[in-house]
Amino acid sequence: MGLISITTGGNLIWSLLAIAIGVLVGTLFMAAHSSQGPSSACHR
Repeated sequence: MGLISITTGGNLIWSLLAIAIGVLVGTLFMAAHSSQGPSSACHR
């Protein structure tokens, strides 16, 4: 997604900032989800 924003005329600085924020937010959500462990998985 970062390359698309640059090639469609976006600013390089804002594109890099958006990529960095997206990575940080995604990392936080994945870390919080993984810390729950397998006990919170869907039981079938």
